[in-house]
Amino acid sequence: MAQNRLDEYGAIARLTGEDNPESIDQQMFEQLSQWLSHPLPLNHSSRSRLLSSGLFTPYQVASLIDCRERSGDILSLAELALIDGFSTETAAALAPFITFRSDALPGRSDEDGRQGAGASGVHKLQFRNSVRLPRDGGIELNYGMKYRLTAANGIEAGIGVSRGFTDRNYWPSGGTFFLAYYGKNHLGKVVVGDYNLRFGQGLAVWTGFSISSVSFPDTFYRRSYGISPCVSYSTGSSLKGVAADFLFGKFTLALSMGLEGFDKALSRKLSGKDFPTEKLSLSPCANLSWTGRKITASFTVAGTSGSLDKEGNAAGFSDVILSGDFRCCVRGVDIFSETAFNAVRGEASVIAGTVFRPRDLLEVGVFAKYKKATWSIASGGRFTAGRKIAVAGESGFGSTVARHSGNFTVEGNWFDYEKFKGEKSGGQIRLTFNYFLRLNPLVSLDFRLCQRNRTAGERNRSELRSRFVWSDGTWTAAAVADVVHCSDFGVLGYAEGGRSSGKFSCNVRAGAFRIDNWEDRLYVYERDMPGNFNVPSFRGRGCWVSAFFSFKPSRVLRLYLRTCYIGYPFEEAKENSRPARTEVKAGVVLEIRARESSVSYPD
Repeated sequence: MAQNRLDEYGAIARLTGEDNPESIDQQMFEQLSQWLSHPLPLNHSSRSRLLSSGLFTPYQVASLIDCRERSGDILSLAELALIDGFSTETAAALAPFITFRSDALPGRSDEDGRQGAGASGVHKLQFRNSVRLPRDGGIELNYGMKYRLTAANGIEAGIGVSRGFTDRNYWPSGGTFFLAYYGKNHLGKVVVGDYNLRFGQGLAVWTGFSISSVSFPDTFYRRSYGISPCVSYSTGSSLKGVAADFLFGKFTLALSMGLEGFDKALSRKLSGKDFPTEKLSLSPCANLSWTGRKITASFTVAGTSGSLDKEGNAAGFSDVILSGDFRCCVRGVDIFSETAFNAVRGEASVIAGTVFRPRDLLEVGVFAKYKKATWSIASGGRFTAGRKIAVAGESGFGSTVARHSGNFTVEGNWFDYEKFKGEKSGGQIRLTFNYFLRLNPLVSLDFRLCQRNRTAGERNRSELRSRFVWSDGTWTAAAVADVVHCSDFGVLGYAEGGRSSGKFSCNVRAGAFRIDNWEDRLYVYERDMPGNFNVPSFRGRGCWVSAFFSFKPSRVLRLYLRTCYIGYPFEEAKENSRPARTEVKAGVVLEIRARESSVSYPD
């Protein structure tokens, strides 16, 4: 197996096809990050677990199940890459998230030994605590805790709570919890508590962050996976209630009933305040899907009720959405589409597109979308060229990369409503080009060019970013320069270096920026605790230094420490000047798992 030295963001971005930190779904980030610490056992997971993991599309799950039934358990990345719906690149991207443990002999499959929840006997506790020290005095506190249990017999549970820096009291201000049971035969799973719903392309229902742009062809169609339990530090995008799915051959029936507004009601109750029942509403949803070897199709009905009265009865529905979607693969060409209609508002939405390979080293995607008086069309591609170069510090499958690679997109939008003040209609066009050059096993360069033009608001924005990286697999050094022009010119740059090993990792970063206007702000990904997606925006004239450390003193315990200082010494003193800020964050991850008796085959 290739020794993957990517950090959390790098591994997740590689899997999902995202190249822009702003486009990552925070809950998706948390969900996928759990598989980095205890990878999903591919051969021990039921169909329902594979679907809800977020790692695979329904088409890929159907291919995996078919392969296990026909040829036995999958025992290597090379074998996975040969299955329909996968490729060498896809298998290499999945490598950090999965294992190939098997209780069966080669060429056989132990269907009776499937555990719906995957690996059993795993306890994982994460705790983080942050302290900010503003220059004007005082202490600001932020904390969070997550616990996840994967027990035997398909039982899984989780809870997460957090408190923000600006909360008025020290009690948790938000959180999630769930209890799930993964069954066998016709029962896929039952989830009570927080859950996500993601069907089709998201026109009917899709909890979580909505991707506003596209980058790689992989992101042209969204990775739908139905019902999945959710445990997160934050609330707001998941639903609370009960959800279940049932399996009947190639058909899957998913049913759910959510209660919107419950989080606010609970928060106010804990603070001693009343919460009127009229602000609560029900969110029922049903989805029937069929998945074959070359095609998946589904029909969804989702709604939102009116406010509940004091007796808990709903007064009609404010939204009722019907949708049908499909995705098929014909001779390597992916075609996808979804059509939705809101029966209450009389609004229709549609999305359609295709992803294909005109040449072996080129992948191209095209899609068009109409929703709420907004038309969108996008086209883009991903390419590789040149000879393969071995990456220092990696070995085995997926340890070589092409000398030249990159991607490009052109995306246009037109809106026929007052999106910006004084503009009843308008549009935007966005062009992105990324180029990655591997000079040798140790050194790589990459460049990002992004141009966006609008008819209103932040009219024209240009950004050019370059990055130099040297890495031998253990030690890493990098330098980044970013220039942006919107209302004015903004410049940001930083250098960093670090070491990564099994027991100890560290990274130190120092940078400076001059960005005078909010329209020119730049976002920079910062290393943080596991499952914490930290992408702060930079504006003003200042500098920052951050350091991140992790240490694993034992098999079950890992400690984390992150410190950051940001100051504005280059700004003139004003009454509303931004004060310097120091933040110290500590984290603990405790993970206890039962001993595994199954065989783990080399990749």
